[in-house]
Amino acid sequence: MNQGEFTQALLMAFKDKEIKESLVELMAQAVTDPVAEKVSESVKNEVVKLRAELRDRDKKIKQMEERVDSLTSDIDQLEQYTRRNSLRITGIPETSEEDAVAKVMDLVNVALHLDPPLELSEVDRIHRADGLDIFFCCNKIYYY
Repeated sequence: MNQGEFTQALLMAFKDKEIKESLVELMAQAVTDPVAEKVSESVKNEVVKLRAELRDRDKKIKQMEERVDSLTSDIDQLEQYTRRNSLRITGIPETSEEDAVAKVMDLVNVALHLDPPLELSEVDRIHRADGLDIFFCCNKIYYY
């Protein structure tokens, strides 16, 4: 068979529906398989990369949570330290135009019979908040 006859036979074969379908299937498979492999490999690599990033972020989140816990503990300790010279007195009714300082100084010195009496210079501040809060500015110890 010469080249012309071969070309004619090939063109006639392409007109046959079964041959066309077979060729299309073979070509599709020849193109699809390598592309699918490359896509699959690319997806696998991306998943591995994302898992590594996720592990890194989980590790960072755990470290940050531990840091938050540590800082919360530090804050609690500092708050306790700042309250060590504080006293809250409850059950004293609030009156209009009251002098909270005079009321507290009288209560502490007279009712508790402090000797020596508490002096105003030893009190940092006095204010009402769910009772009378007294903040002392020194560590003087009173015995009664």
